[in-house]
Amino acid sequence: MEVINFEDSTPELNAGERITDAGIVRRTAAFLIDNILLFLLYIFLLSCFFEYFNILKFLTSWKLSTLIFISIFFYQVILLISEALWAGRTPGKYTLNITVKTKDGDNPAFSQLLIRNFLRCTYLTPFFFIIPDLICYFLSGNRRIGDLLAGTRVIKLN
Repeated sequence: MEVINFEDSTPELNAGERITDAGIVRRTAAFLIDNILLFLLYIFLLSCFFEYFNILKFLTSWKLSTLIFISIFFYQVILLISEALWAGRTPGKYTLNITVKTKDGDNPAFSQLLIRNFLRCTYLTPFFFIIPDLICYFLSGNRRIGDLLAGTRVIKLN
């Protein structure tokens, strides 16, 4: 897989409108908003599920592991679908007026969003990927590993 390097001079979206990277603060805040919303949705769905089926007393360790795996998959799919349907935006990105774009300023293809979101799973193994991701973020112009491999960047909309 080829890593796409962005030019030092940023391309233009519309006449006179330049791409500005969304900083680490906006990206982190959008990440937190998305996670809080998904956590609340997940808790609501689980409480409805457990209440309806009354299976809490039958929950064993392997069933709990399966439930955790399904919840991680659910998390990835929800974020992928929201970015695909809303032109690179999740509820957190929408709230903070940031979006995902390609190096040319276009909306990302589904395959690019799939790469970005798949690599988000690496955050579940903090010691293996958070440190390289932070190094990559600071050395490569505010992009994490998923952005580098997908050829995307998160930008602030004017």
